[in-house]
Amino acid sequence: MLTEINRFDHGSACGILCSAFDFTVKDITRNLEVRGGKVETTDDSRRPTIRTTFLRFIISFLQYGSSNIKNRVLGLRTWISSVFKYLRTDSPVAINEVIGALSKYIIEDKEIPRATKTIVFNEWVLGHIAELYGRQETVTISKAGKEEEKPIAEIAHEFLMNVCTTPGNGICFLSSGWYPPGLVEGEEKRRGSGPPKVYNRTLSSFISNIRSYADTLQQDLLLAIFKACPELVASYFISNSSFSFDPKLTSTWIGYYGFLTAAIELPIPDHFGLAELSPTPPPTNVIVENVIPKPLTKAVLTKCVSHESSCNLIKFLTTRLLVVSFQKLRKVLSALDEASASMVDPSTNWLRMRFEFIEEFCKRVPDMSTVSGLIKSSPGQGVLQKEAASRLLADYCETLSEVAFAGNFDITLALGTLFVNEEGPESQAVDEKGLRFLEIRHLLRVAKDAPDIKWWHKPATMPFSPFVSILKVCCGPNSSFPLQQIKTLLHSFVAPSLLFQAVTSVSPLEALLESLSAISQPATFEAVLLFLDESISRCIRTPFKYIDDYAELVVDISKSQRQEEGQGTAAVSPLVMTIAEQFKFFIESDAVPEVKLGVSSWLARFMESCAILGEDGHVLAALCNRLVELCGHDKASKVDHTNQRRRETKEQRFQGRSILEIYSED
Repeated sequence: MLTEINRFDHGSACGILCSAFDFTVKDITRNLEVRGGKVETTDDSRRPTIRTTFLRFIISFLQYGSSNIKNRVLGLRTWISSVFKYLRTDSPVAINEVIGALSKYIIEDKEIPRATKTIVFNEWVLGHIAELYGRQETVTISKAGKEEEKPIAEIAHEFLMNVCTTPGNGICFLSSGWYPPGLVEGEEKRRGSGPPKVYNRTLSSFISNIRSYADTLQQDLLLAIFKACPELVASYFISNSSFSFDPKLTSTWIGYYGFLTAAIELPIPDHFGLAELSPTPPPTNVIVENVIPKPLTKAVLTKCVSHESSCNLIKFLTTRLLVVSFQKLRKVLSALDEASASMVDPSTNWLRMRFEFIEEFCKRVPDMSTVSGLIKSSPGQGVLQKEAASRLLADYCETLSEVAFAGNFDITLALGTLFVNEEGPESQAVDEKGLRFLEIRHLLRVAKDAPDIKWWHKPATMPFSPFVSILKVCCGPNSSFPLQQIKTLLHSFVAPSLLFQAVTSVSPLEALLESLSAISQPATFEAVLLFLDESISRCIRTPFKYIDDYAELVVDISKSQRQEEGQGTAAVSPLVMTIAEQFKFFIESDAVPEVKLGVSSWLARFMESCAILGEDGHVLAALCNRLVELCGHDKASKVDHTNQRRRETKEQRFQGRSILEIYSED
């Protein structure tokens, strides 16, 4: 009856009833209590419970009362406490009515002082509303003239998102991002181990009880609060001592992984949370918690990446988590560098903080030896794990190069692990090729900066040297590897060697890649790689021998052809000289004639390409003559004819196809 009085004539008598009603009656709140804790899963509209009836009486004041009446009702602590204390046991309809009234008539009412809202929606009240995440029932609601079923958990989630993530709409206050209160004024220490001060103390207490690992709604709520109040990230992880990430393959651990990954991926606040950049950088511990949170200690992460199980899921997920941390690390370092560079009179504060930040980060990530062990153990694991491990290794070497290369880690071993599959990506399923290519690119990112890498040495675990192994994967028959993406890397470690001359504008490496890509037969390609690997090894060991051979050949050609005085000669790569020398041993090998013909075809194409890009055609022709003689034929006339045609053309192109023509006559 009292409820209907409030509803009468759209609340015209609500003020009179509020003045006449004695809210201080001691035992009246017993109507809101629930005995036995039984959860009402259904609602009997004909016979509602005493609590439901009294809840509707309170809601009528919120719905039809003025702001003063609402303030008075919200100030009844015993009433409000009883409303939320037993809210999780109410029927779905009653819960929907309570949450809807709070959202529409309290949160959206701008005339209710924010202080009142802050007092009402304290961490205790929010915690009881959060308990509704465990309710699985649905309630029928009308929306745009249509009825739809909505879960109770989703209704509670929308309310908490509105209250906790919208500044000025509830208990969410604007903060200074990664700057604790008072830091800019010098009241806070820049570095410390304790939790930093925060503006949003109510939210800070509330989020410690959110079960982010339990379901996606709670995780979304916590992440939304972090995004709205970046100051709470560091406070949450530093204060939450019960957060454990020890490797246990459970749904809780996987939930923690998903939450940590999403928390690390949160964006960096503009100007780190201030309206404009400050000469004082944020505290180191605050930044570190946003990049690699406190639960991710060195000991825990080492256990996780070394964890052995039948599916290796923990190892893979931890590797991915570390990759995400390194991505955030690079973004933060870039933001710090940009902030430091923008200072008119930059002090050492930003530079010192940057050093401290990297130092703290290194204290939490596993040692390089652990990561190298992860690489060594990857062959027996899936392509996802191998790609993640190689990406993590590349992140270490690019971002923390001094730490990564300080040990005795040999990238050659990692390359050996990478190329242990001799068939290459072309033999794999289509969905695995992309991961395989990514894996190769990651290790090449490492290789380009690695000191003293043994590109030309063939380990016992590999069929070829790392350099030739790369050529095999990138240039093999039917290979779909994007060769252009790694040419720069190949040039970077070929340039310091003496394999190719550096006089021509186009490197002979281009000719080598082109000639290898033209091979269509797998058997021929394999034979070419073996022959090329041996030739490269010899050239690397004694490069000056082949440089001298080239010089002697130039002198002989100059004498025989009586070149004019002052006429210079172009260069020829030492590797070409080596190949010409070693071709004799290949011809005398027990390889089948078809393979010998294929290798001869490749060599002809390679030497012709070298001549086209500008290497000395006279020397290449002389080498061709030697190769013809090695084939067991007296074909000097053909060579002379080739030389004559070369002299008659302005481009002086070398017709190296004569080798193939001669050999094919056998």
